Amino acid sequence: MTTYEVPHIHPTHTTNVNNVMYQHKHYFPQTQSQVDSVSHQQFNCGGGPGGPVGPGFGPRPRPPFGPYGMGR
Repeated sequence: MTTYEVPHIHPTHTTNVNNVMYQHKHYFPQTQSQVDSVSHQQFNCGGGPGGPVGPGFGPRPRPPFGPYGMGR
């Protein structure tokens, strides 16, 4: 008697699943700022109509303002 070996191949497949979860967290930091607005008005009051005019009256030279004077 002769014996023959007959192979029977049964392939298998394994799938490994890696689950990944992304959690999107939104933040809204609040900042604050403050602005101080300053305005200046200068008026040349002069002698005016019917008022005194002459030496010592009328427009006077204005002193410089700021650390460097006017216009610098």
